[in-house]
Amino acid sequence: MTIIHQNFFFIFMGFNSMLLQVIVLRNLLSVFSGNELDIGITLSSWLFYVGLGSMAGKYIKIKNAFAISFIVIGIISFPTIIGIRTLRSFLGLSPGEIIPLSSIFSLTALILLPLCFSTGIQFPLAVSGFQKQNTAGKIYGLEAIGAFMSGSAFTFIIAGNFSSIYTILILSLISILAGAYISGKKLNLLFLGFPLIYYLFVLYFFPLNINLPGFNLIKSIESKYGEIQVIQRNDQKSLFVSGQLQFSYPDFQTEELNAHLAMTMHKSPFRILLIGGSPGILRELIKYPVMKIDYIEIDPEIVKISKELIKENDKSILKDFHISFKTEDGRYFIKNNVSGTYDLIMLNIPPPSTAGLNRFYTQEFFLEVKKVLKYDGLLMLSLPVSFGYMSKSVQTLNGTIYKTLDSVFNHVEVTSQEYGKIFASDSLINTAPSLLSERFLKHNLQTGYFHSGIFDDAFEEFDIKYVKERISRINNINKDTRPLAYFYNLMLWDEIQGTEIFLFIQKLTKWHLIVFITTIFILSLLFLKNRKKKIYFSMFITGFYCMTLTICLILGYQAIYGYVYEKIGLLSGLLMIGLWIGTKIHEKTRDTNNIFLILDLLSIAVCILFLISFRYGIAFYLIILSTGIVTGKWFASATKAIGEGGSLYGIELIGSFIGAISSTIVLIPLFGFTTTIILLISIKAISALFQLHFGVNRKLFSIYRK
Repeated sequence: MTIIHQNFFFIFMGFNSMLLQVIVLRNLLSVFSGNELDIGITLSSWLFYVGLGSMAGKYIKIKNAFAISFIVIGIISFPTIIGIRTLRSFLGLSPGEIIPLSSIFSLTALILLPLCFSTGIQFPLAVSGFQKQNTAGKIYGLEAIGAFMSGSAFTFIIAGNFSSIYTILILSLISILAGAYISGKKLNLLFLGFPLIYYLFVLYFFPLNINLPGFNLIKSIESKYGEIQVIQRNDQKSLFVSGQLQFSYPDFQTEELNAHLAMTMHKSPFRILLIGGSPGILRELIKYPVMKIDYIEIDPEIVKISKELIKENDKSILKDFHISFKTEDGRYFIKNNVSGTYDLIMLNIPPPSTAGLNRFYTQEFFLEVKKVLKYDGLLMLSLPVSFGYMSKSVQTLNGTIYKTLDSVFNHVEVTSQEYGKIFASDSLINTAPSLLSERFLKHNLQTGYFHSGIFDDAFEEFDIKYVKERISRINNINKDTRPLAYFYNLMLWDEIQGTEIFLFIQKLTKWHLIVFITTIFILSLLFLKNRKKKIYFSMFITGFYCMTLTICLILGYQAIYGYVYEKIGLLSGLLMIGLWIGTKIHEKTRDTNNIFLILDLLSIAVCILFLISFRYGIAFYLIILSTGIVTGKWFASATKAIGEGGSLYGIELIGSFIGAISSTIVLIPLFGFTTTIILLISIKAISALFQLHFGVNRKLFSIYRK
């Protein structure tokens, strides 16, 4: 096989692995209700198994093992994706039903084991099989190029245009072709390729349509923002995005309650902004003498499907000249709108159960809302409801949102806990039931559920006093850089499942981070005198640093822009192309005695860049590229220093595994981005300190010998 052919298969190795990772991640997110928590769980499981596979791969001495690895991956990829998509049906779960955190861990680990372990084996097999012509650093770099190509292809071509099942099938066929070509036994194609061709034929004529018990899946498409499913039960249809319920239609009770509570809380709402939710609510809003209603939804596919779902009499309402549909990000729309535009803004979206939703509940967003509201303008949003006693988790979550609103607006009012509404304005908000009832009745509206007596129940004085007394005890502020509401929603989710994982995590303080840093310091002392162990440990730290910073960038992108699912392939690809650039720099330059010290200092510089440019779009791409360059150079230099590639690769992946799981579950939700980055700076500073110590000692020893 020529060098060119070898390079092609090394590139395809990275292309295949990255595309599989992104598609698996998106499908798991749909299964587990779109929570970014699963990004960390999936990536950590992926990295852990790939790391184990990398360590095991160096002991495999089978002839044509590299070729066989492609064939194995090609065969098991399709069953893996089918297994993920049928998981909820297999478990008998209803749409939107929460899966316990422990089950997410175990199910993710079980499903990913065969595919990820097989993927991890490939790198050491490539190194051992072609070591005469290629260095580990070169193969590492070519694999990274393939990953970048794959991530870019997903973002700009595949996302929103091709289903994950057909993409996996095509990828599987190419993988089997590659394995057969490398082995030189092309007759195997007929035997190995037939099942996949058969699946492709069957799926083309009989599209996969998995119904859940008691529910009928009537539509399922993959947009660039996530998977959209429409599920019907009796006469009601529910729209889910990445596994999370957005709205049900018809739902007259919810639509009437939200519309009429909001419209009567303001004395004369003429200009209204509605962010997300069911278009059915427009039926109620248009009953009032409004001038303009702007309906905002980022995904045009959701708008299209929503219009298809509603009944004919509601479709005619959507054509009303007062209503304008805008397909763009709600936060971006508000940020770039004219000051003092709206009388009423209705946040018609789910609670902050994900980082993407949390960005609509932060202090920064409320400041942007305040700018586009008129002075007497009103913001209304919904909170998780409770009945009777308000639990600690509900109190903490709702209290955090209440306190965050209170830090921005002059007046904040709530309903009784059974209704779960909260209102904010810079002018006085009158919640007297008699006044609200008068405003409602003067319009003489025809409603099926809502009536004036609801105001007495929703704003009962004793109930409101109880709610305010409970939630006002919480003094947390929810911010883009510290998504506490997202973390407390995870606590609520944990409480519903009867576990105490996040309750335990909540007890962690910054003192525990200091203990962690001290442990890193002590371990560095233990490995100081053994150069090989020191490099292994530093490689572990570098893997932790790289993945933690990557998770910060992914969740940070989600917090600022809200559509990371479209860009996750590109962000991951840029990390990989950075790794390639790092290896190329290694090939073109000569390492100095202080190369690891220099790389640690550069790692610190990248973290500082994150802190000062977090909110600028181009910075995300620059930072993740820089992270890849530093890590790639670290790996290549470490490989050269100790003469091993496979073991270092595995150690780096194990460090990445710990970084992925700790940053997603603990560091970012609980401590925020800034503290997490300072932690990375601290451990890299320790590494740099010991690299400096080692370099000085080596120099003094050299002088002494002379």
